[in-house]
Amino acid sequence: KYQDCTPCPSDSSPRLAPMGWELRLFLSLPVSPSSTTTAPAPPPVSLELCGGPQPLVASAPKASELEARTDIYLEFGEEALGVKFRDVDEHGSTHLLEVKVRGTVKKRGAEEWKKVCSAPLRGASVLEAVRRAVPEVSVAADGSQWVRLKKQRWQQDMRGAVVEQTELEVAVGGEGREWQTLPRRYRTICFEGKKPDRCYELLGNWLGLPEDWEMHDLEGALAALAAGVAQDGPGFVAPCLCGYPRFVSAVLASLEPLCPDLDAAPSPGPPPPTSEAAAASDAGRCDIA
Repeated sequence: KYQDCTPCPSDSSPRLAPMGWELRLFLSLPVSPSSTTTAPAPPPVSLELCGGPQPLVASAPKASELEARTDIYLEFGEEALGVKFRDVDEHGSTHLLEVKVRGTVKKRGAEEWKKVCSAPLRGASVLEAVRRAVPEVSVAADGSQWVRLKKQRWQQDMRGAVVEQTELEVAVGGEGREWQTLPRRYRTICFEGKKPDRCYELLGNWLGLPEDWEMHDLEGALAALAAGVAQDGPGFVAPCLCGYPRFVSAVLASLEPLCPDLDAAPSPGPPPPTSEAAAASDAGRCDIA
């Protein structure tokens, strides 16, 4: 159904297998009162896999158990389409474009994702590559909104599902723009497996939901979580059960009152340098501290 990513010919790239079911939760963390233009370490919060109403693990992971990676997401305004430059180094260099598409969405939030492209651009534009990888998806936006996510990820197998906790430092930018790091940090908790029922079971146990919980039970638990985090200031995103594309769009939407020209960036080329000190144009700059 899906084609390989431009410019790789279809006979030179292996078909990518389905990724399975994903139940992912995003949370805004408290902003430190002393935060300035840089993103501080968030204060301790209870909502993590070793916390919450019913901890799933005995203790927080050690630093040596964390996977560090930086990805740059391109916002196309379509929550069923994920496009990113994967594993960008400290100089902003990457040669790998990754495209994922979402299939079925279950009534309790589990999403089925498939990776349809993981290949070098080799001179092709991002928009050309995306349109070839998913020709059946109407791509209206040009992907000029870029969101950089610095990730500290930890995973553990729990008999039928993999649980994940990832700390996120978020910056917005794009070609011709200096990266601006948000003062707020985020956390994503994910349950991934071949069958969604195991993911539902683990999420329900962790949040203390009824055995056969429904969406209104989860919504009540998420509302209680949001009540403990100040919603003022840039970048607040209400707790949501969704994939990375919707989260990226929500972050950008939260900044629109402060950055009305966020959508005025030029079409994307290679990823910009990831260093905040990198020389760049001030076009489109806004105060998000």
